[in-house]
Parts: sequence; structure tokens; C-alpha cells
Amino acid sequence: MICPTAKMYFIEGNHEDRMRKALLKNVKIVYGLRRVDDLDGYPVMSLPNLLAFDTLDINYLGEYPSGHIWLNENMYVGHGEVTRGKSGATVNSVMNEATHSEVFGHIHRNEITSKTLHHRDEIKTIVVGSFGTMTRIDDQGPPSSKARNNWQQGFGFVDFTNGGYVSLNPVFVHQGRAAFEGEMYVAANRSITEALVEETGWNF
Repeated sequence: MICPTAKMYFIEGNHEDRMRKALLKNVKIVYGLRRVDDLDGYPVMSLPNLLAFDTLDINYLGEYPSGHIWLNENMYVGHGEVTRGKSGATVNSVMNEATHSEVFGHIHRNEITSKTLHHRDEIKTIVVGSFGTMTRIDDQGPPSSKARNNWQQGFGFVDFTNGGYVSLNPVFVHQGRAAFEGEMYVAANRSITEALVEETGWNF
């Protein structure tokens, strides 16, 4: 493992929430069912149980939309609920109500904005952003209501201190290429299954 001491967290999104909704709609009797030898554990038909979060030491932060984590007193991370059609409009909408910095997914777009709040005893700058998506954005991507979506590929890093400092650092991915710290990284031409087998050693 590249970062053996890193803590892993899972924030459930609206796509994962579809399984819960399907259970409640079609087989409600199964929802919340637990193993007889682990009544305090995750429900059998739940994402953290099916993906073995306990075994993999992944911290599950709750069902959508409540799952979130505070990195410090000024930095909130959640999946997000707000969606606006135009580029930049979603982060601006979130920023209108924001009193702290925030990063979220949900919209599959690269968007970052900031504003400075002038309080009586301090000047506070907050940032709100989304780092894009790592799914395919062509016609082979996930199911969507549109044939062409205004999505961008990318990921990002959040630098923060215990004193409240926050910096959002996006890494843009375009046609399998990403520039990071002066280096250009190019994706290998291999299937997702091949990549998973190579990275995990599991024979999918």
C-alpha cells in the first residue's frame, strides 16, 4: 500500500442511495436486516457490509445525504445535494449560504470559488469547490438523463491546518492525461477489471 497509515473514509452519495431506495420500494422486509451473530453490525443488504468496510478498515460516514466529515473547524467535506446546470453555478449557489469552506462531489464538474468575510475581529477567506469525477464522460460512461453532459474528469487535494487554514488543489484530467507537480501522467490503455486485478491481486 502506498500510504499504509492513511485513514480511509467513505461518504455515501445519491448513486449509492439508489440501493436503499430500491430495497424500501421492492423488498422492504429486507431493509435493516442484520446477521444473528452481529446484531450491532451493518445491515446485510447495506453498502458497508457488501463492500466489507470493516475488513478493509474504511470508515463509513453514514447514509446520503447526512454523511460528512470536518477536516478542521473551517473545512467540511460531503457528497453534496445542490445541482445547477451552468458551469460555476453550483459552487456559487453553495457559496451564497456558506460560512465555512467546503468541498463536495455530486455534480461531476471542476468548479472552485472563494469569498472573504469581514468580521469584527478577523478577516476570513473561505473556499468552496468540486474536483470533478473519475468516471468516463463519453457515451460509455454511467447512465444519465442526457446524451452529452457538462462533466469534467479530475481529483484534488485539500491542504489544511489545525488553525483553520484551507487550500483546495485540483488536478485536471483530460483525455487520460494529468499534470501534477511538474510531471505529466498518462493513463494506461487497459480495462477497469485488469487494473483492479493488478492493483488488488483479487481475481474479479
